[in-house]
Amino acid sequence: MMNETEGNTIDEWDRMNSEGSLGQKIRAYRELRGWTQKELGLKCGFSPISADVRIAQYEKNKKTPREEGRRVIAEALMINEGAFHGADLAICDNAIHALFDIEDFYGLRPVKIGSKYYLDMEGALGWDYCIDNEWNPEMFLKEWYENRDKFGSLPDRKKGRELYNRWRAEYSHEGNKAVVLDKDSIEADMDDIKEKLNQSSSSKSHLYYSLLTLDGESYSPEEAGYAINFLEENHLVDWNEQAVKAAKEYLKDCNFSRIDLIQRLSGKYGAMFTEEQAEYAVNKLEESGYVDWKDQAVNEAIEYLEHNPASKKKLVEQLTNSYPDPLEETEKETISAAGF
Repeated sequence: MMNETEGNTIDEWDRMNSEGSLGQKIRAYRELRGWTQKELGLKCGFSPISADVRIAQYEKNKKTPREEGRRVIAEALMINEGAFHGADLAICDNAIHALFDIEDFYGLRPVKIGSKYYLDMEGALGWDYCIDNEWNPEMFLKEWYENRDKFGSLPDRKKGRELYNRWRAEYSHEGNKAVVLDKDSIEADMDDIKEKLNQSSSSKSHLYYSLLTLDGESYSPEEAGYAINFLEENHLVDWNEQAVKAAKEYLKDCNFSRIDLIQRLSGKYGAMFTEEQAEYAVNKLEESGYVDWKDQAVNEAIEYLEHNPASKKKLVEQLTNSYPDPLEETEKETISAAGF
């Protein structure tokens, strides 16, 4: 029997739209994140013109991403690439033979207790064939049981299922456990984070580090990263304008040359804005007439002479050198490791 609208047999249509197909998995994980097809496509680095079309084609199984494409999509979705394993386990024969493979590589076996049959996992049998031969099935089953029980016992069953699905999608045996973000809690803190940004300027890197080191309520690296992404995706922060604010704060306290202010705003010095953001800030201050570099030089010269009598030559040398204060090494290492 043919499906007249699609031109495929019913069996082919079912397989293309199976919940276990790669395309439907991409759709499910995208919806788990609450993203549109276009948003996911943009996060994958696709062209804005075709981002939603490409994701739609993948989700409908009209096109299949290659290995590198699956990796890119998994990274964009922040899930383990293993969640995109090849077999469609919604198809019975595929699921059965997957169990046979698990039997061979990880010791899965059927056991009979009383009049009922169960599955038990006693450890890997074919170590020579198993790539991840340091995996401990017993510890995995324990962790699986504990997380399923924890999320399944939450009063809000829908929320519990969502958190459990995220745990499964992000799980990696190499990390022993996946990080499950409580997005609602983080988003509830956004007013406080925005207030911090209103009270004082902050670059992306400094905000990330400050979220890790909050007194009593520190964020994990994953939570801090999610908070910053949430601010950016919802247009709640403009790093260029934060740089402008920081530049004004610096100029209230000290005199700067143009180069010194850019250095203090960017790189490894001071505020940790990007060089582009620092230059944007300085250009905007110049265009608005907020700063006059000659006046800055004069003020610096007067302040220096009040405490340090100097010849003209020495004074000129002093004005052409800067002494920015570097970040502590631990702060630089933390920010560098996060990729900010």
